[in-house]
Amino acid sequence: MGPTPPKGKEDQQKYEKRKVDKKQTIPLKFLSSSYSLAPKTRKGFLELENKISEGDRQILLMKETKNTLEAYGYDMRQRIDQYGDLEKYVDPVTKSAFIRDINEVVDWLYDDSSKSATKEQLE
Repeated sequence: MGPTPPKGKEDQQKYEKRKVDKKQTIPLKFLSSSYSLAPKTRKGFLELENKISEGDRQILLMKETKNTLEAYGYDMRQRIDQYGDLEKYVDPVTKSAFIRDINEVVDWLYDDSSKSATKEQLE
């Protein structure tokens, strides 16, 4: 014979345990809001940003053009002036007029009137 169950255990019923999921719905009232900009306002800001960045590009282009002109002036003055590699090829009268013109251009670049110059004037 098989093992005998202990006394008192025979009378107990075996129960199956089920897991019960209790769900309860509670109606909540809430308002949703967004912190983003309205499309029309965002488009206006984007256009303003593009306008400002275009202005910045123009300023950088002018600075680059002025720098190039200034470098050319200093380079030519050094090359044509005394002991320069082009001194022997330039007539003394032409050389003095050219150096005077170069000095005027370099002085003009440092003057306030050059700030309103256009790229075409600098070229």
